[in-house]
Order: sequence, then structure tokens, then C-alpha cells
Amino acid sequence: MDKGALTVVTQPGSEPITLADLKTHLRVDAGDISQDTPLGAYLSAVRAHIELIAGIAFLDQKLEWAMDTFPWADGPSHRVAGGGYFYWPGSIARTLGDNVFGAIVIPRPPLTAVNSVKYIDPSGALITMDPSLYIVDTRSYPARVTPAYGTWWPTTRWQPNAVIVNYQAGYANGGAVPANLLQTLRVAAGMLYEYREEMIDGPTPNITRILQRLLAPIRVWIAA
Repeated sequence: MDKGALTVVTQPGSEPITLADLKTHLRVDAGDISQDTPLGAYLSAVRAHIELIAGIAFLDQKLEWAMDTFPWADGPSHRVAGGGYFYWPGSIARTLGDNVFGAIVIPRPPLTAVNSVKYIDPSGALITMDPSLYIVDTRSYPARVTPAYGTWWPTTRWQPNAVIVNYQAGYANGGAVPANLLQTLRVAAGMLYEYREEMIDGPTPNITRILQRLLAPIRVWIAA
């Protein structure tokens, strides 16, 4: 997959579970508000950590995926998206790469909307692509953005982060988040509440090792 740099532009406006939910899990009295501040901090911290190591988005957030160039095609001939061949003597066409469609694989699923695809052209101008020139594939997981039928990606300037995809990702609300993700969040927040300090192997559990086991089935393997 193409490597890139991921930026969180806006954080979610809330957390996937409420403090009341977390208190029930921890068996903390609902009327005891003395622990609300640290519990809220633990919840936010583990949510951000799980998003990072599992490569997912819990709730709606705006992200940017920056790449040095659009995906390149490979091989002696270069198929244009949708069929046919494109020959460019002495160069490699930016059409269908070894990922079949020259697709940009979007990190932190689930993708809900692509706000823009921008690139820096050879003159140095920042260009916003017309949405009709690309296809957003949300059936795939993680989602992909590919050239439209019969087209190929435009030429970019040879510089870092010449392509930037701005998009929305995450579930609409906590009720839409899969139950296994929510339970992982409860367990991780609960472990921080219970131990509060660095954890080591031995009689106390290791938070990193436990999280790895919980997240193994749901981790999205992508360059992000």
C-alpha cells in the first residue's frame, strides 16, 4: 500500500461511551462524581490510543491523508481505469498500480465522506479535483478512492505531500459502534483507572499486551 502521513483535523465531539456506562462497568457508584474528571481523561486517552494502534475511527472526525504522489502503475503497459491501455514512452503512467485500480486506500475506517482530493500540479498550484474524476468505494474496508472510468490520476509536482485527501470517518454515534470495539474501550479505560501507573509483566496485567489481544481481530493493517 502507498505510504502517507495521517493528520487528525478535528477530534470527535464526544466519546463512544458515557461516563455512566464506564462507571457501571467499573462498579463505581453513579452518584460518586469525585472520579469523573480522571475517568473522562482515561476514556479520551484510550480511545485515541486504540484508534492509533488499531487503525480505526470510533466517532465522526475529520482527517487528512497526505501522499507524495498518486499511486503509480506498474509493468510494461499501463491500463487506464475502466479498461484499455495507456502508453507513455519513457515514463510510468499513474493509472492502475499493483493494487489493480491505482487506488488510494483511506486509513481509519469507516469512511463516511470524501470532502476533497487536492494535489499540487507541476507549476506549484494547489488544485482541487472535480469529484466526477474519482470514485469513492465505501464497500471495501478500508475504503478506496480510484480514478473514474477511463481516466488516470493527474501529474503532480515532485515534492513531499503533493496529494492530500480530506475526509470524514467514524460511526455516527456510540450506538452504531460495534459492541466489541466498545467493550475494548471499557476494558482499557478500566485498566488505567485500576492501576494508573506503568504496568509490567507479572502479578499486574500489561495494558499493551492485553490491548494487543483484544484488538488483534479488528486491527486494520494499513500504512497509517
